[in-house]
Amino acid sequence: MKRLLSIQLGLAALLVSSMVMAQPAWLKRKQSLDLAREAKADIQKGDYLSAAKKFKKADELTPAPTYKLGMAKMLVERGDLVQAADILAACNEKPAQQWVEKKAQKICDELAKEVDDKTPTIEIDVFEPSADKVTVEIQGEVVEIGKRLKYNPGSYTIVAGAIGYKDVEKKVELKESDREFVELTLKPEKAKKKE
Repeated sequence: MKRLLSIQLGLAALLVSSMVMAQPAWLKRKQSLDLAREAKADIQKGDYLSAAKKFKKADELTPAPTYKLGMAKMLVERGDLVQAADILAACNEKPAQQWVEKKAQKICDELAKEVDDKTPTIEIDVFEPSADKVTVEIQGEVVEIGKRLKYNPGSYTIVAGAIGYKDVEKKVELKESDREFVELTLKPEKAKKKE
């Protein structure tokens, strides 16, 4: 009898502990849904930044394609196409289980194509000296020469430099869908005369 009672108490403790463990997942889902509702209210007010942050927090609590899609849409509204593209790519990292997730993933794919078409790019080519001797920076960040680089619409400063050559600076204004090809030629520095 004591043995049966101890087994029953053990099973009851196991059941209670599993219920306690399940509660945080349920609570996270509820918090995510509440955040998504708040985000939708922010959208109605035109506050896309706040909505994007709430979708992001909801996705951190309970990762789901629907939250990623909401966040990406808000980033597109704000003109942050590069980050939106990254989030849309993450939409399909895990296979969808429910039809709502599958639908969100399909919309993510469609929006990703639109965002890719809208995202401006810059490609830089250097003629003098050879590209392996040149360092190119865009907005202070070193970039790879000859590679198509994605940027959000806006103004950018390109600086190229090499030892023994004068730095070259070029300003570029990117609009949606622009494909900017920049060709740079650095000029040798004049040798200083010895006296």
